[in-house]
Amino acid sequence: MNTSSSEVALESKTLGVNPTSYYRPEPRLGFTPYAELWNGRLAMVGIIIALAFELVSKYVF
Repeated sequence: MNTSSSEVALESKTLGVNPTSYYRPEPRLGFTPYAELWNGRLAMVGIIIALAFELVSKYVF
């Protein structure tokens, strides 16, 4: 990744932040922090969908 200091300064000036400095882990297999983040997110979505289904259908699991 070759970026000159003027490009980084321009990014910082126009966006207010340098988007390349954000934490973005590389996807890997196994119990990694990246996989656990997605597992947690999908679990939260599943719980919300189950609760919405129970509220709409009045059927309790």
